[in-house]
Amino acid sequence: MLHYIFRGNDAPGFFVQAYGLGGNRDMLDIAPGNVPPAEGPYLCIVPVLDAWRAVQKLARLSNVAYFGDHIEPAVLADIRTGRAMIVLDMSNEGPAFHADIFGDLH
Repeated sequence: MLHYIFRGNDAPGFFVQAYGLGGNRDMLDIAPGNVPPAEGPYLCIVPVLDAWRAVQKLARLSNVAYFGDHIEPAVLADIRTGRAMIVLDMSNEGPAFHADIFGDLH
């Protein structure tokens, strides 16, 4: 069982909602309390309401939160060490390729 947490929105997003519609949660489930589990790898799912919010410069110019603003340092450290993986749930937007978004993420 791979646990996930979500950040940046009150709901985990379309990806998790769609997964839950299948009725089978053998592979993926929310970590208790929506906090990183004490052991094992986990996912940090960040719903991105609009693709441009994933570009820090554009988010700042529009005076809205950048998706990374909601991820606490401990989770970022887990991502850097390979204990966690970040999943941007852009399923309501889904750009095939946007160079600024992928450049900022890298």
